[in-house]
Amino acid sequence: MPEYLSPDIFVEERESNRHTIERVSASVAAFYGIAERGPVGVPVLITSFAQFRRIFGGYIPNSHLAYAVDGFFKKVKGRCYVSRVVHYTDITDAATATCETSAATLNDRAGAPVPTLGVKAVSPGKWGDDISVKIEAATNKAAEHFKMKVYLKGTLVDLRDDLSMDAASENYAIGRVNGVSEFIVLEDLGGATAAPENRPAEGLFALTGGDDGLVGIGDIDYAGSHAARTGVFAFDPVDEISILACPGVTTQTVQNALCTYSELRQDIFVILDPPVGMNVTEIKEYVQDTAAFNCRFAALYYPNIVIIDPATGKSRIAPPSGQLAGIYAKTDVVHGVHKAPAGTEDGKFADVIGLEYTLDKGQRDTLYPARVNPIIKKCGVGVVAWGNRTLTALSDWRSINVRRLFLNVVESIAEGTEWAVFKPNNQELWRDLNTTITLFLKEYWREGAFFDGGTGNWRDSFYVKCDAELNTQEIIDQYKVVTEIGIAPTKAAEFVIFRITQWDGGRLIGETMGGV
Repeated sequence: MPEYLSPDIFVEERESNRHTIERVSASVAAFYGIAERGPVGVPVLITSFAQFRRIFGGYIPNSHLAYAVDGFFKKVKGRCYVSRVVHYTDITDAATATCETSAATLNDRAGAPVPTLGVKAVSPGKWGDDISVKIEAATNKAAEHFKMKVYLKGTLVDLRDDLSMDAASENYAIGRVNGVSEFIVLEDLGGATAAPENRPAEGLFALTGGDDGLVGIGDIDYAGSHAARTGVFAFDPVDEISILACPGVTTQTVQNALCTYSELRQDIFVILDPPVGMNVTEIKEYVQDTAAFNCRFAALYYPNIVIIDPATGKSRIAPPSGQLAGIYAKTDVVHGVHKAPAGTEDGKFADVIGLEYTLDKGQRDTLYPARVNPIIKKCGVGVVAWGNRTLTALSDWRSINVRRLFLNVVESIAEGTEWAVFKPNNQELWRDLNTTITLFLKEYWREGAFFDGGTGNWRDSFYVKCDAELNTQEIIDQYKVVTEIGIAPTKAAEFVIFRITQWDGGRLIGETMGGV
C-alpha cells in the first residue's frame, strides 16, 4: 500500500479480476509415416511443404507421407506436426530403432595421422550415403584454418570457410556447423595432435553406413508404445494437434490403434484412409465387420484419389487423408469448427485428376448408412468430400462437425479455466466460472455454432450452471467444484428436400425431391 503524505495525483494499477477463455486452434494437423530422412519419433512443427522437404526429404515410392503433407498445404496455409516411423526391435524401447546414420571419420595432418573430426548426417537413413565433404585450404589464415564443402549427390549444398579446431575460437568448427547445417553435424574427436596440425587433412570424404531402418517394419511400429513414445504415441507431448492421420497405412491393426489413441486423448480427430483395391461391398464389410469400427473421434472416407505424381509425372493412387486434413483446417479458418468439412464449396480437393472408384447414387446410399464418407466427382466442381459421418454407432456423435465442435469447446474451457484450481470453493468462484464460461460460449453462438431455434436469444442455445445445488457440502468436502454445461449444436443440412407442387387454381399435384 503506497503512502499518501502530501496532496498530489496518484495513479495505481490493479489487475482485473475478470477472467477470459481463449479459443484453442482446431486446425493443427499431425502426420506420421515413412520418410526419406529426418528425426525419428520426434514431432516436428512444419509450416510449409518446402520446410518438410528440407527436413524430411521428398517423395519416395514406398511412402505416402510426403504426398499427404503436400496435399495438406495445397488446401490451407496452416501448421502440422510430422513424425518419422522406423522399425524397432523392441517397440517399448526407443533406443532399439534399427535405422543408422551415415558417417565419416577425418584424420588430422600429423606425420602419423589420427582421427580428429567426426562427420555425420543430421538424421538417419541411406540418404546420408549421398553426402560427401571436401576439406580445402581456408581463404584466411590458411596455415591455421580450413574450408569445408558439403555435397549431396555431387551438388554443393553447404560451404563453411575459415573453420578452426580450437574450441575457444569464434570459428570453432563444431559451433559454426552444428545446429546450422541442414545436412551434417560434426564431432571433435579430441586427438592429441597439437594445433594447427590437428586440422582435418585435405581431400574428399564420403559418408557411409546409412540405413533407413525399414527391414521388418510392421503394424506395431505404427501403433507404438505409450511408455517409449514410439509410433503414434510420439505425439503425446504435443497438446495443440487436433487432426491426426497416418497416410496410406490402412491395416486393421493400425487403424484401430489410431481410434484407440483418439479415445484415450479425447482431444484429437482421426482421419482414416480406405485400403487400396476394395470395392463398395468390401469397404462396407471392412468398416462394419472386419475392423468393426466404433469410434467417436474418427472418420473414414472412400475411395482413394488419383493424382499426378510430382516425382514421376505419371498418375498415382494416393490416400485422401492429407487433403482432407487441409479441408478440415481451411473450413475451420473460413467458417469455424462447427461447419461440416464437406460439400461443393468447402469439401473440394485440389489437383486431383480422378478417383480409384467412381460411386453412383445407389452405392453412396449403401456406404453412408454404414458410416463411410463418400468422395465423389461433381460436374463443374471437381472431386469433393460428400459425407459428415464419424465411425461411432452413437447417434449423438455421428456428425463430424458436432464432434469436433465439442472437442474445441472442451479443450478451450479446460485450458482457459486453470486459474480456478486452488481457488476458495465458494459462491464467488461459482459466479466467476458461470460468467467466464458464459461469455466464452456466447462467441460460438454469435458465429452460428449453437442453435437457438430462431429466437435470437443465446439462452436457448446453451446454459452454464455452477451453484450450490451442484456443489453440495459433500462435493466441496471432496475438494471438487462441479460446473454443468449444456450446448445445442448447429447440425449440418445433409438431406436437402424440396417439395414441389403443380397448382392450377384448385388442384395440387405433389412431387418430393431430395438427396445427400
